[in-house]
Amino acid sequence: MVEGTPVVLANVNGDIFALEDECSHEEYPLSDGELEGEDLVCIYHGARFECATGRNKSLPAIRPVKSFAVQIQNDEIYIDLS
Repeated sequence: MVEGTPVVLANVNGDIFALEDECSHEEYPLSDGELEGEDLVCIYHGARFECATGRNKSLPAIRPVKSFAVQIQNDEIYIDLS
């Protein structure tokens, strides 16, 4: 959680991405999901989201999830929620 916003981090080939930790299909946490290649898959209904952008890639999700800019400085992860 970052400043009251639930966030899930994904490490895709060494690149760190941050997405809102809530499936856009139903309000389940994406952090319970699985990383498949460059996608985060919700384990509850199979909705698939692109980690880099939050774009929905499969039903039942018809809306993207919010993605956040990530910076890494001195081995610390900073997330821009704006």
